[in-house]
Amino acid sequence: IKSFNKYRNGVGDDRELDLSEFNGSALIRDRVGDESIFIAKSAISRTGGVQPEVLTELANKGQDADGFFARWLVSNPPYPSPYKTILDDDGNQTEELQTQLYTMYRSLRALPERQYELERSAKQHFQTWQHHLVDLSLAEKQRHLKALYPKLEAYTARLALVLHLINAASEGQPPAPTISGETMMKAIYLAQYFLGQYQWVFAQHSTLGDGLAGMLSQIHTFAVRCNREITAREVKQMV
Repeated sequence: IKSFNKYRNGVGDDRELDLSEFNGSALIRDRVGDESIFIAKSAISRTGGVQPEVLTELANKGQDADGFFARWLVSNPPYPSPYKTILDDDGNQTEELQTQLYTMYRSLRALPERQYELERSAKQHFQTWQHHLVDLSLAEKQRHLKALYPKLEAYTARLALVLHLINAASEGQPPAPTISGETMMKAIYLAQYFLGQYQWVFAQHSTLGDGLAGMLSQIHTFAVRCNREITAREVKQMV
């Protein structure tokens, strides 16, 4: 992320290219003395790890004017204990997650290209959620959070499609031509999770805004550490 847009190997437009990839746009790369590259529709998934402090440091420096960070789904849950499950409750050896994912990916890759529609109930759920995101965006004062809500709108539709295809592949059935309202509700639930994670990370480490979100995150951290109900007196002493 820090090296984006540094001119190297004849290329210096990483952030612009990333935006095109996020939108699924065509990718064109003209090379001198080499074959040019043209991809009509891009479908690129990226995943990786970064320290929350680094992420918010870059945003604090005003390096998110183009909404770059809002294109990423942030997840920073508490680390689970590193227990390994080799046998299930009946003493049988469990199937490795890698094997399950490999089988899933093969099933998804075999699906033909087609367009999927939303059932009426799915449209209703999505419309209500989209209106809520617009209200949040209009009320938001922090720029990096304001840029997030339109991206979440697009992500919700993508998550609904991903869930629709994964559910069909896991059942060994061809996907239905329409996405159900139940699947859309699950996609909205996932979008709410990523929204909360994004807000949490930036509230913990960002110096942007009025500091209220950061104060609330400190109270939450204190309550989790106490593992019990906390009193207003304790909160006052902590702050």
